[in-house]
Amino acid sequence: MKKNHYFVLLKAIVITALVLFIAGAICKVTVCRKAGAFQNDPAITILFSMIRQPEALKVPDTVVSTPDVPPINPDGGNTDNPDDPEDPSEPTDPGTDPNEPGTEPPGNDTPLTPHPVERSYFDDALFIGDSRTLGMSQYGGLDNATFFADVGLTVFNAFDVSLDTGNYGTVTLSQLLSSGNFSKVYLMLGINELGYPFESLTSQYLSVVNKIRELKPDAKIILMANLSLTYNASVRTSYLSLDNINKLNSTIASYANGKDILYLDVNPIFTDENGYLKEDVSGDGVHPYGSEYVKWVEWLCQNGF
Repeated sequence: MKKNHYFVLLKAIVITALVLFIAGAICKVTVCRKAGAFQNDPAITILFSMIRQPEALKVPDTVVSTPDVPPINPDGGNTDNPDDPEDPSEPTDPGTDPNEPGTEPPGNDTPLTPHPVERSYFDDALFIGDSRTLGMSQYGGLDNATFFADVGLTVFNAFDVSLDTGNYGTVTLSQLLSSGNFSKVYLMLGINELGYPFESLTSQYLSVVNKIRELKPDAKIILMANLSLTYNASVRTSYLSLDNINKLNSTIASYANGKDILYLDVNPIFTDENGYLKEDVSGDGVHPYGSEYVKWVEWLCQNGF
C-alpha cells in the first residue's frame, strides 16, 4: 500500500512537470516572445517567471512605424512622392533633423574618439539594458553608476516598467531620465527582441534613442553592441543566429554620429575568430561569468568619451 502511495506521488510529480514544461513552452513562443521576455529561461520555469515578473510581459499598445513608411499629408498626398506639387512657401531642401540619430549636432564638428578614463567617469552614467547589463551592475564594480536593467527589459517595454535603481528608488525610465543628473547614457538592448520583425525592432530602438535624447538633451548617448552568444546557444534558437545579431549591431552602429551619439562594441574581447562568444567565458552560452564583467568594465575604462 505504501509503495502504491509513492508511485502515485511520483506519477503526480512527473505529470505536473510535464504540464509546466508544455505550458511554459507555449507561453515562451507566444506571450513571452511578443514581450521579448524570458527567452533564455528554461520552458519549465517560464510560468514561475511570468508570475514573479508580470511587468516584463507588458508591450506598448502601439509600435513606432518603420522608417520606410513615408509620411502622409493631411490632404492624403504622400510627402515623398515626387509627382506631388511642391508648396512654394516651404524650402526645397528641409535639411536634417538635429535630434535624429545619425545626424550631426549643431556647433560640434569634432568627432569624439575613445580614450582611457578613471572609474569616477561613470559616477554620472546611466546604464540601460537587459540581463547582461543587470550582470554588469552586480559584478562589474561600478558602484556609483546608475543601472536601469532587468532580465525582461526590451525596447518595447523600457518606458513602461518600473525598476529599483538604488539611490533613485523604484522609478520608470522617464522619471529617472527626468530627475537624474546623467552626462552619459549607455544603452544595450535588442537581443531579446530578435524574434520580432526586424524593422519593428529597429524602429522601436530608434524611438527609445529619441526619447532618451528628448529627456536628456545634453547627455552623450552610447549605443552598445549586443553581446554575441556561444555557437551552441546560437544554433538552439534560429532567430538568435550570429547573422541576425551582426545585422542588428550594424544597424545600431549606423545610428551613431560620432559626436553626441556614440557606438561601442565589446564583442572582440569576448568572441572567438568566428564571432561567437567563447565557450569558456559563459556557463549558459548567453551571460558572461561574473569575473568577465570585471574585464568588461576595465574595457569600458579604456573607451570613455
